[in-house]
Amino acid sequence: MTEGEIQEIVVRASQGDSTAFRTLYERFDDYVKNTAFHLLHNREDMEDVAQNVWRKLLVNLNKYPAAEVRFSTWLYRVVCNEAIDHARRSRVNRRVDLDALSDEQQSEYSSSVERTTPRQEIDFLHRRVREEFFRFHDELTLRHPVRARCFAMRYFQDVSVDEIAAETKIPVGTIKSHLYYARQYLMEEYPQLLDLYMAVQERLDKNRP
Repeated sequence: MTEGEIQEIVVRASQGDSTAFRTLYERFDDYVKNTAFHLLHNREDMEDVAQNVWRKLLVNLNKYPAAEVRFSTWLYRVVCNEAIDHARRSRVNRRVDLDALSDEQQSEYSSSVERTTPRQEIDFLHRRVREEFFRFHDELTLRHPVRARCFAMRYFQDVSVDEIAAETKIPVGTIKSHLYYARQYLMEEYPQLLDLYMAVQERLDKNRP
């Protein structure tokens, strides 16, 4: 399914076409669940987040900025936001039996949940970015150890291409080739990692003074 076809289905679904919405659900539900699981590492939480995401899409699909971003990228950010909210709620609910509190106490405690700072939310996403990057690097290491080493030195340790060449005794041109194919593999096999990185950058941009 091309991006153009996806956007046409999104338009129909946002106008109340239930068949189009079902098509989106069948096409992207695994993507939503996989994303939620990578963020929260818990299957029950994954299911809760996925249900909430699709419930919100029923009424908010018309907010998708088709001219600005791919649908999967926008959807990834929706899942990220819902996962953050879910993690915040779950962290509280696992510590406190809300039924044991008075109405006033419940209200006060719920308000405290909403005071989670933007910095905490960004830190949450940063941790997931690191975890996903290391998972990608581990898989790349199994497939191509030299390429993985070059990628780690360049992007994890911020070593220049010339310095990598000097340390590994590999020609600069070969280093550049390794980095190019590592990036291609990343984009093809781990698109959710790029979307997660964009979500972090979006949060940082929103919270800059």
